[in-house]
Amino acid sequence: MIEFSELKEMPKALAKLQGEIENPKKDKKGMHNTYYATLDSVISEIKKVLSKNGFSVIQLPFNDGDNLGVETMLLHSSGEYIKSKYSMPIPNVNPQEHGKIITYYRRYALGSLFNMAPETDDDGDSAATNYNTGSKSQPNPGNPSAKPSEKQFGAMFYKVKDNSCGMDDFNNEVKPKANLAQYKWLMDNFTKQNFDGLVAKLKGGK
Repeated sequence: MIEFSELKEMPKALAKLQGEIENPKKDKKGMHNTYYATLDSVISEIKKVLSKNGFSVIQLPFNDGDNLGVETMLLHSSGEYIKSKYSMPIPNVNPQEHGKIITYYRRYALGSLFNMAPETDDDGDSAATNYNTGSKSQPNPGNPSAKPSEKQFGAMFYKVKDNSCGMDDFNNEVKPKANLAQYKWLMDNFTKQNFDGLVAKLKGGK
């Protein structure tokens, strides 16, 4: 779920902030032999420019029934804000593993919010993870061929709109055809060029 206040001053300030942010250092090797930026690295990068541009970030974990998630809010000194929530069914693991999942959600939320690429671009080939929800109602990240959920497509919708991408391409090509690996790669590396490239790939049936 994504929520906005009335936006007047914040978009201009956010454009300036994003122009100053660099991709964080990819300081850890993942299980697919690709490197990614840890949460520490992502926070270290954004803290350099947040306060001087009048921004602050709040991230809080929450338990919504059977779901575990994180709410991320970007606040501007004008009082304007952008807020999003992401959650998935709680796996039957110990609290320490829950902490790892929360860290994972926080890292991806910050990367998406500030248009950063915290992982090596591998065209989505390593999008699978070991996080198995056991739920049939949500796509399993352990299966990169699964379909993204409506919530995930909703998050992509705003990126498509903000980057002046083709809404017809989004509705006719991406939503019906994209799999979870393609969705994850695009959200981690979202640019109009990458969106157009994915559309071309889907139109070509690859």
